Amino acid sequence: MIKNKIIVISFLFIIAIFIFSLLSCDLSRETREEKASAIEEEAETEALEEGIGETIETDTEENLEETAAEIENESSLKNKIAFTSDRDGNSEIYIMNIDGSEQTNITNNPAYDANPDFSPDGAKIVFASDRDGNFDIFLINIDGTGVTNLTNNPAVEALPSFSPDGSKIAFTSDRDGNDEIYIINIDGTEVTRITDNPADDLNPVFSPDGTKIAFQSNRDGNNKIYIMNINGTEVTRITDNPENDRAPFFSPDGTKIVFQSTRDGNDEIYTMNTDGSAQTNLTNSNAGEGVPAFSRDGAKIAFLSSNNDNYEIYIMNADGSGQFNLTNNIGEDNEPAFSPYERIPDDGEISKVIPEDKIVFASDRDGNYEIYIMNPDGTGQIRLTRSGGGEANPVLSPDGLKIIFLSSRDGNYEIYMMNSDGSRQTRITNNSAEDYYLSFSPDGSKIIFTSSRDGNYEIYMMNSDGSEQTRLTENSAADKYPAFSPDGSKIIFTSDRDGNYEIYMMNSDGSEQTRLTENSGYSVLPAFSPNGSRIVFSSDREDGDEEIYIMNEDGSEVTRLTETPGADMYPSFSRDGSKIVFESKRSGSNDIFLMNLDGSGIIRLTNNAADDTFPSFFR
Repeated sequence: MIKNKIIVISFLFIIAIFIFSLLSCDLSRETREEKASAIEEEAETEALEEGIGETIETDTEENLEETAAEIENESSLKNKIAFTSDRDGNSEIYIMNIDGSEQTNITNNPAYDANPDFSPDGAKIVFASDRDGNFDIFLINIDGTGVTNLTNNPAVEALPSFSPDGSKIAFTSDRDGNDEIYIINIDGTEVTRITDNPADDLNPVFSPDGTKIAFQSNRDGNNKIYIMNINGTEVTRITDNPENDRAPFFSPDGTKIVFQSTRDGNDEIYTMNTDGSAQTNLTNSNAGEGVPAFSRDGAKIAFLSSNNDNYEIYIMNADGSGQFNLTNNIGEDNEPAFSPYERIPDDGEISKVIPEDKIVFASDRDGNYEIYIMNPDGTGQIRLTRSGGGEANPVLSPDGLKIIFLSSRDGNYEIYMMNSDGSRQTRITNNSAEDYYLSFSPDGSKIIFTSSRDGNYEIYMMNSDGSEQTRLTENSAADKYPAFSPDGSKIIFTSDRDGNYEIYMMNSDGSEQTRLTENSGYSVLPAFSPNGSRIVFSSDREDGDEEIYIMNEDGSEVTRLTETPGADMYPSFSRDGSKIVFESKRSGSNDIFLMNLDGSGIIRLTNNAADDTFPSFFR
C-alpha cells in the first residue's frame, strides 16, 4: 500500500520524492526599477492624452505602491525549501529559507502530512495527507491557509508533482487496485490514469518542458527509473542494475536526472543523462542519502542524509561538492522541495548562502560538552555535535566552511574537523597525549595547537588535514594558547617559562620568541585583532579575578576592559574588529557575552543554567 510507503519514506528511504517548482520569479533590482519606470511613463502618457496632468503624481505614487507590494510578495516566494519533519510529534510540512533559517510549520495538523511540492509561481504547495481518514492530495497556500482536498477518494493517493505550467498535478494512487500514475487538473477535475501495469509505479515528476514524466517502477523485478510521454505512451527504462533506483528528478534544462540508488551498498545520490548514460555517484558516503531535488538554476541539489545519526536536509553543489546541513534538528527532516528560485552566486561555494557572522562555542546544556553555533546576537543557537564525549575549543576556518575542535570521544582529547553544519566529523590527530588549544592560519591551510606529547605542553603546527606535525617551541615550561597574526607571520601564545604565565610572540616557524607582558599576575588566552595592531587577553593581574584586557601588538598600552567579580575569559575579536566576544561567570554559570572594543555595551548572548564556554567568531 502507498500509505505504508509514505510513512517509510520519512524514515527509511524506501520510496522518496523530492519536488521542485520550475518557474523563476526573478525580479532583480534592475527589474524593479524598470517596472516602476514603465508605470510612471504610462501614467504621464495617459495624463497628457486625457488632459489630467494634475493627477499624474498621485496616480503614479499609487501605482508604485501597488507595484512595490507586488514585488515584495513575489520576492517572499523565492529562495524557499519545503520539507517534511516530525519534530513537533507528527509529520508536518515546513518551509524555510535556502540557508536553513526561518523554519516554519505550515500544516499544524494531527494527521500525517508529507510529499510537498511548490507550485511554479511559489504561492501554493501540493502535498499528501490522511487528515480526512485516508491519504489524499491536498493544496495549501504557503502561509498555511486555504487547505483543499483535490482527490477525495477512498483509495490511497500520494507523491504529487506539479506540471511546469502549474495546470496539472501528477500523483500515485491505488484506486484501481495497485499503485499507478495519474494526472489531475489543479482544481481537482479530470483525473486521468496514464500507467496500467500490475507492478507499482511511483514518484512521478514532469520534465521541464512538460512533455515527459520520469517515475520509478518495480515492473521488471526491482525499482528502476523509467521515462514516458505525459499520456503514458513510449515507456522506456533508463536504469538497469540489480539494486533499487528511486526518486528521479529532472535538472532544469532537462538534460540530467538526479536519483537515489542502493547499487553501492547503501542509498546514495546519483546523476545521469536523461537517456540513462553517464551515471555518477555524487555523495559517496557511508550514511544513507536520498530523495534529491535540483535547484531552479541547476547549480544545487537538496537531499536527505542520515549523516548525523538522524535524517536532515542537506544542500550541495551539482557536482556533489560543498555538502551542507540545513536543518540540524533532533527530529526527522525529509522531502525537500525548492520554491521558485533566485540564483545563488555561481562561485561553487555553499558558504554563500550561510550568514557570514557566526559564533561557535561549547556548552554542557544537554548533559555533556558539545559544540554549538549561533548568530552574533545570540539567536539561532544550534547544536552541531552529539558524540557523548567532551567537546571543546571550537574554531571556525577563515572561509567559514569548517570547524576544528577538541573531543575526548575516543578516550583522550584529540583534534577533530567537521563542516560548519556539523557533518563529516573527522579525527585529524591520533596521539596518546592530550592535544589542546587550536587556531587556524589565516589561509586555513595550517593549524597550531598545544600538546603534551613530548612530556610537557608545547606549541605544534600541522597541515589542516593533520599531516606534517611540527613542534615549534621547546622549553621545559608549559607553552599554551597559540594564535596566528592576521598575516600569518607571527604566533602569540602563553608560557610560564619565566615563572608565571605571560604573553609571548614568535615567528610562525618558532623563531625569535619574545615576551610581551610582564606582571606578577598571569596573562593568558591572547587573540589578535583583525588588523593585527591589538591583542586581547585574560589576566588576574589587578585583583586576582580574571578580566579582559587589551594592548598594542608590542605589549604597550595595556587597558582593562571588564570589571566584574566573575571570571571573564576566552576573548575573541569580531571580523570587523569592533566587538569582542568572551566567556564570563558573572551570572553564576559560564555564559557568552559581547562588548564593544572599549569594554562598553556588554550584552549577554546566552542565558543558560549550564556552562557555555570557548566562544570564537568566524573572521
